[in-house]
Amino acid sequence: MQSDNPDFNRKYEELSAPVLHYAYTLCRDWAWAEDVSQQLWIRMYRYHKKHSSFPEIGNVYNMTKQAFIDDYRKHKRRDHVCTMEDPPEIPMMPVRQDSLFSEDESGLFSQFWEQFTPLELPLIDRQVFWLHERYGYTMVEIAEKTQLAKSTAHDKLKKVKAACLDFLNLEKSQ
Repeated sequence: MQSDNPDFNRKYEELSAPVLHYAYTLCRDWAWAEDVSQQLWIRMYRYHKKHSSFPEIGNVYNMTKQAFIDDYRKHKRRDHVCTMEDPPEIPMMPVRQDSLFSEDESGLFSQFWEQFTPLELPLIDRQVFWLHERYGYTMVEIAEKTQLAKSTAHDKLKKVKAACLDFLNLEKSQ
């Protein structure tokens, strides 16, 4: 890497090998380490242009590590998702009700919440949970149905989920 600045060229000659070696210890791949090193030297050039100096050696290593982290995040990919020839049948979500609960739904609602009787959750909290989990309503839709603020509906849902999870974990441990 050559620059029109002799100070930068001198610093590059002095630190290029240690920086590349450190980048390799992070990456475990020479080609990737060279890319990270290149990114570091671009940053160093910009730093030198702005400050007319160079960072201390410890900061250079920190900048190398940050360049590695940035590059890693940029290239991170999802794991391969395999497909199945015969995927299991997913039950259809019931059609959303116009009224909050029909007679059939009211029975299912009561039967479900009988398991969590010790929790003594308010009816509105249970309704928020039911609309979200049973029908897949969004927080906006739940807020419209229950006349709550969206954030309040979200807080209630979070509270009910946590309470039910704690209850089930406590029951499982006994």
